Amino acid sequence: MKKRVNIYIDGFNLYYGICDTGRKSLLWQNIPKMCLNIIDRSKEKLGLIFFFTTLPIRNTARIERHKLFLKLNSNLGLPVNFIYGKFQYNQELCPKCNIPYDRRSEKRTDVAIGLKIIDDAYNDLFDNAIIISGDSDMVPIYELFKLRFPEKKLIACLPPKRWSDEINKVASKVIKLTNRLMKKSVLPDRYKTSSGEIFNKPPSWKNIK
Repeated sequence: MKKRVNIYIDGFNLYYGICDTGRKSLLWQNIPKMCLNIIDRSKEKLGLIFFFTTLPIRNTARIERHKLFLKLNSNLGLPVNFIYGKFQYNQELCPKCNIPYDRRSEKRTDVAIGLKIIDDAYNDLFDNAIIISGDSDMVPIYELFKLRFPEKKLIACLPPKRWSDEINKVASKVIKLTNRLMKKSVLPDRYKTSSGEIFNKPPSWKNIK
């Protein structure tokens, strides 16, 4: 019998990992297909997909791009469950010019992912789980999971440019989400869903290096 695998995605860790490669065309992802490409379909069955994200604020263009991406991935066949956090702005002093500025930080994501995984494991909703994130703040999740659910596996899938030695030490297994793998799930610039709705890739996401 194939193992049931749930996938939990740290949306902004994935986003900034892709941005750091300079290949913004990879942002136009078919999330369900990306998840299918990560698992070993000869031995595993894709279960639930959870995408943890936060809607940007104070930037209209970025908000619209993000909403478009989320709506698109709500219309690709396999369901993606979106769980939202929030942004918080704190005023800090620039270390170079000593001028105050608002520093943006995303809140709740790592805690939300941890709670969701532990709750789903207690309810036996998966045999194995994959976290797509290179955030070392996730380390306590792996440690608690290993202690409470030794019969299950919690696997790390590290986005581009997001290697973590700390996660490597505690995860059941580590997978690298490479540019080559992600290219397989990039959507066409103009995509038509089964319902006939048209989605166009944002112009700023079309550059390829």
